[in-house]
Amino acid sequence: MKVEDIKEKYRDEWILIINPVVSSETKIVEGDVAFHSKDRGEVHRKLYDFKGNKALIYAGKIPEDVEVLL
Repeated sequence: MKVEDIKEKYRDEWILIINPVVSSETKIVEGDVAFHSKDRGEVHRKLYDFKGNKALIYAGKIPEDVEVLL
């Protein structure tokens, strides 16, 4: 599934993607949604349930009072 479609379908949720396809600019372009939730902690706990390449994205606007480490 394309990342634009994923973000549209799971708006304002944290999304765990397995088998991510990454562009030459290291941006996620597509993958398979393995799990999603509005609760970031719940998605982080699911990371260990899946083997292989994974990515975690947020499909919403990150609040200004939150810092993100890339």
